[in-house]
Amino acid sequence: MSSGGTTSSLKEPVLGGDWLSVPPATHHTLRAIAFADEARAVAAGQGGALLRSEDAGRTWRRIASRTARTFYALGFANREVALAVGTAGLALRSSDAGRDWLPLAPLGRDTVYSVSLHASGFGVAGGERGSVLMTRNFGTSWEKRPTWTRRAVRRVAAVSPTTAWAVGDEGTVLTSHDTGSHWKHLRTETSEDLLGLYFPTPTLGWIVGRFGTILHTRDGGETWTTQRPEQRQRDFYAVCFTSVAEGWVTGGGRGTFYSPIEHTVDGGLTWHSHPSHTTDPLFDLATNGAGIVCAVGRFGRVLRLSGTKSGWGAQT
Repeated sequence: MSSGGTTSSLKEPVLGGDWLSVPPATHHTLRAIAFADEARAVAAGQGGALLRSEDAGRTWRRIASRTARTFYALGFANREVALAVGTAGLALRSSDAGRDWLPLAPLGRDTVYSVSLHASGFGVAGGERGSVLMTRNFGTSWEKRPTWTRRAVRRVAAVSPTTAWAVGDEGTVLTSHDTGSHWKHLRTETSEDLLGLYFPTPTLGWIVGRFGTILHTRDGGETWTTQRPEQRQRDFYAVCFTSVAEGWVTGGGRGTFYSPIEHTVDGGLTWHSHPSHTTDPLFDLATNGAGIVCAVGRFGRVLRLSGTKSGWGAQT
């Protein structure tokens, strides 16, 4: 598949703080974003929209996907190999950092809401009716695994060659330590739908969800701490951290409220609101590992932040 489209060169207006609104390359809602490296990124969403950036999210170019179905998630295994998944088992793979995409065999009939790949080739996908699939060959083939739940799996993360996490509706939290073959249900203090997660290591992670839910663990889910954002009546869709201390959460407002952006510089002990200046929900965000964070949302909205503190150091 060949890439195509034009790159916008309009000036980025300042939104507030260091967040910038990037000129849209599409008016389709964007559901997912992922970085291949410090410069290259891909975003995807409704109407088969696939976008690619080669300048750390400053500008974006439309890519041919040859589908009109909705993409819900993207995942990079390394600097080149990526997967995009979506409606009715839709799955595409790229081997050149998102420049060209080839279709894979459908991942069943259910909509796939999330996908995550590890550099080892291990990967996980999750979707409707408790569906979880695993791969050990960068998505060439997939095997469906039992989770003993019918609740939708909204977000997954393959965080090591053997460990994966999954979250979903009604407080569902699952983990696997054998490359996705068996999944264990973990108990938390919430029954809210859980929509996003970020695990930089197998034991350290954050989960976010509806009505301002933020959960944090430092021991692989043995215990959970409820963290308190400023905007507690908003729905949170995504979370990412650029260091052990600094992190961001994005989501959707209710009614005419602006969509929330929450920020922490102390690992989530305290969270503070940043103005998004948009009522468009922000469904996903990602960091390039070098101080850049981008968020995507409704009507092709892309927000970009520069100057964060990157660097994890040694974590367990």
